[in-house]
Amino acid sequence: MGDGLTPPEHLTDEVTPAPELFDPAVADSLVAFFAKALARDARHRFDTYEDMADAWRRVFTALPAPATDHVPSAEEIPLAVGRDTPLERVGLTPKARSALERIGVHTVGDLIDQDQMALSRLAGVSQATKTEIRRRARELRAVFATSHTVTAEPTGDGDTRTVAGIETLLELLAGPVTRRRSAETAVVSMLLGSDVPPGDDHPPHWPSQVDLARHAGVTSQRVSQILHRLTERWQELPDMSRVRDEIVVLIEANGGVMSADELAGELIAAHGSFSPEPRRTTQAIGVVRAVVEVELARGGDARVDQHRLDKVVLIGREPDDPNAEHTAMDFMQYAAQLGRIAHGLASQSLPATRARALERLREPAPPSAMPQMSDSRMLFLAAAAGGVAVSPQEQLYQVGMAAETALRLAAGSLAVSPGRSLSIEEVRKRVRARFPKAEDLPGRPKLDQYLSAAGIALEWRHDRYTTPTRPGSDLFASRTRGTRTGPLLPAGPDAVAEADARLAAVLDRDGFLAVLVKPAALGGARRALLDRFGLTELNVTAVLVETLRSLGVPWQLVLESDAREAAHPDRRNLESAVRAEVVPRLTAALAIDAAVLLTEAAPLARYGCMDLVASLADNGVPRPAARLLLVATRGGKQLLDEEPIPVTSTGQLTWLPDAWWQPAQATGKART
Repeated sequence: MGDGLTPPEHLTDEVTPAPELFDPAVADSLVAFFAKALARDARHRFDTYEDMADAWRRVFTALPAPATDHVPSAEEIPLAVGRDTPLERVGLTPKARSALERIGVHTVGDLIDQDQMALSRLAGVSQATKTEIRRRARELRAVFATSHTVTAEPTGDGDTRTVAGIETLLELLAGPVTRRRSAETAVVSMLLGSDVPPGDDHPPHWPSQVDLARHAGVTSQRVSQILHRLTERWQELPDMSRVRDEIVVLIEANGGVMSADELAGELIAAHGSFSPEPRRTTQAIGVVRAVVEVELARGGDARVDQHRLDKVVLIGREPDDPNAEHTAMDFMQYAAQLGRIAHGLASQSLPATRARALERLREPAPPSAMPQMSDSRMLFLAAAAGGVAVSPQEQLYQVGMAAETALRLAAGSLAVSPGRSLSIEEVRKRVRARFPKAEDLPGRPKLDQYLSAAGIALEWRHDRYTTPTRPGSDLFASRTRGTRTGPLLPAGPDAVAEADARLAAVLDRDGFLAVLVKPAALGGARRALLDRFGLTELNVTAVLVETLRSLGVPWQLVLESDAREAAHPDRRNLESAVRAEVVPRLTAALAIDAAVLLTEAAPLARYGCMDLVASLADNGVPRPAARLLLVATRGGKQLLDEEPIPVTSTGQLTWLPDAWWQPAQATGKART
């Protein structure tokens, strides 16, 4: 903690463990527990041992119920999961999942690949939990040892009917190929995703009629005629009738709305597919598209409707009652609201915990006719509608998350005991298990740099990563965040030289630094910093004023809204406008490849946008160049408009003494 150099007795830092080191289900509670237990001021700690023990027990007795409301039986598993399915969806208890996560097991595929004896020897796990894990592993292995072809109910004549695989369904949908129907063949192949070029990692999903017409070299009107003829033929296919019913049931069971990608995943799990990715998913989406086209061709009798959100397609269940007051569009628009919230949460530098994400997702009220969804289903629907991903710990994150960020957030899964080691591929696997859709980790030496930046003390020895051999070393020694509660003031005769050295170091390594000055020194310090180091100034207040005026917002309305209480609708609307319109402009201005000095930044604190400062301070997020924040404060307090400055360590804070910027005494030299 602290800067690593100052003796502990002279520090005023508070210990705040990083929440990503804990299981998301208890992260918030554990951070609060340790903050109180390790408070620097003894008056703020637990009064007695019994109080502390009670608080510790409450952390775990208050655990939420398992994410799944219904624990699938062994017979139900084939219709519910695939190898990439998170363990939360196969009915394992939180204790079982926690035990498995410690050995890097997060998905169904990870579990069934584990040796049965290894599962019996899990250290620190109760016998009841081990039994639960082994039983579920056996059931899952039995499922995946057999064919994915699922036997349906017996027919009237006593025979059994089998459900066709994805490739078989595609053959039925495509029909015979003839020269006279070359345009139809081209339309069908693209519609069903059956002509994905080799090596194409991003094939088109759900092409529009314009896309189909361009691909087939015909008009959109001709495409409409082809689709009409296709849907007439598809309606007569018995296998497709069963798939249509299956999709309707799936949508009903999942809150009345699903994304095309979700439905495709369910079809793959239920029917099986031998095609590699991305062809497998593209083809399954093609089957879903065929089902939707057939249903929509039924007009008023259609059981589903569709709604497109950029690259996401939602499928909603239409009510059977023609007099119903709701429609599938009501469900899909609600899902779109959830998607926007999920996208915002996933865009944060630190993924929100499951509890916080659910709190935000519960803000919009669902349609009154919408079936009640479990918390887990709400998270997955929001992610699907927002085009983001859900981790096995049910945290929302961006698809393609930067590898360095994924590594930092998955640091807790890289703990190895003394004498153990990890190969590069094992590191990749553990991070991939936490964030399956993140960017792949690089090899060495780039991976070494990422590990160091994330504060993960692993050393490369004998072709593997091991824990350091230095006495007292700790894998997560640098993972706590310091939040200084006392004043930060210059000390000693070398304050000017120390400020010079701190500024030069930050500029050299493209770092972040909050520069604190007295209010009276603000103007002089600003001019000195800009002149000596050639910084580009970004005046936050000026950008805010210019942006709101360009939108035609009356300035009197801004002043009146600013004076309102935080919960007042006018104040909340102003904050929303700042976040939606001003912050993107600031973010764009900060993308330049030059050192930037942020000035007059109080609106960021005033309108709840300090996450922008937090992202600048986050060492896991690459910066084009150094970023400095100039803050006027009294008494050396680390506050911006009464809000704590979100730094990752005290090394990102410095006090600038008057002697540094005053012309008669300044000694600072420009960066060369």
